[in-house]
Amino acid sequence: VRDWSGTLFKEELCHHLVREMEFDYMAGQTVIVFINGEYWGIHSLRERQDEDYLRMNHDLSNPEVDIIAHKLRVGLEVEEGSVDAYNELLDILSTADLSGEEGFSLIGELLDVNSITDYYIAELYFANGDFPHNNYKIWKEQSTKGKWNWLFYDCDACMFRTRYDHLSEYFSPVGSIGTHDEWTLEIFRKVLQNELFRDHFIQRLLYHIQHTFEPSRVIAEIDRFEEMYRPLIPEHIFRWNQPNEVIKWVHNVSMLRTFAIQRSPELLVQLQKNLGSPLSIWPNPSAGEIHIKHPLSGELGISIRSLTGTALYSGHFTAAAEGEELLVNTELPPGMYILTLAGPSLSFSEKLIIE
Repeated sequence: VRDWSGTLFKEELCHHLVREMEFDYMAGQTVIVFINGEYWGIHSLRERQDEDYLRMNHDLSNPEVDIIAHKLRVGLEVEEGSVDAYNELLDILSTADLSGEEGFSLIGELLDVNSITDYYIAELYFANGDFPHNNYKIWKEQSTKGKWNWLFYDCDACMFRTRYDHLSEYFSPVGSIGTHDEWTLEIFRKVLQNELFRDHFIQRLLYHIQHTFEPSRVIAEIDRFEEMYRPLIPEHIFRWNQPNEVIKWVHNVSMLRTFAIQRSPELLVQLQKNLGSPLSIWPNPSAGEIHIKHPLSGELGISIRSLTGTALYSGHFTAAAEGEELLVNTELPPGMYILTLAGPSLSFSEKLIIE
């Protein structure tokens, strides 16, 4: 589904939302085009991601780069340089022991860890239906110290499917029936095998859910683009009949807001389904003293309820840093309970047993 028949600004919106994330995106500018004096409608002028883009945006010690892409109906495509370093990367990931600190260190030598982490978080959040079999690029400079980085582009097929769970494909058994070919999943599937990388991924995902993709922030940006585009839409529709009427355009914009409201909570559910809860309690069973490991910061509330929902304990804490361990002492009778830790925008629950 191409966005020229939808909101006209979704691609620009997506690139604007990810500007603070640690991968390469395409800066853009909305323009009204006239050709030989004839009105040609609303267009988005954007950067071209090629070797010149990389040289201008990065302080490269070696001007030569490799750019490897996934292309629909083509497969793997070398856009710049050669495929040799990419094949070497796949060989190392398929044969090396990626467990523990040594495995995480090796991953960090091969890949820009923040780049791959933030890139996949963005693609997962936007529920991009044209990825990873298409619209996927990685690059590195041709040097022994060069690391692979990710290029974000083409989000026409984003922000449609609020329940889309692409994350589960990376945890399905190799060879199982899935939406995408195994070769398109290979790199991220491999690095997720490392526990330290998974922890890093979880922390970054929770951060971006609370900040980058926090619903009110996304909706505020949608409102801003809507206000900018609204006066331009009638003439564009008259010229191209795409979308076919203004009320349809208004509906399409409202669907972006629906996505913004629903997607972050859904992504949190998928995170816990595939990677487990970020909240851990120990000892559990406990005699009453409970240590709580969590990914939240700021003002936190803790509540403990019986299995029937009766509130039995509540407390408030201030976590100066994300993941700061909390200690709670309770005087609850032996039994099974539900402990909930709530932050400003996220909450997690876990079963608690008191002996």
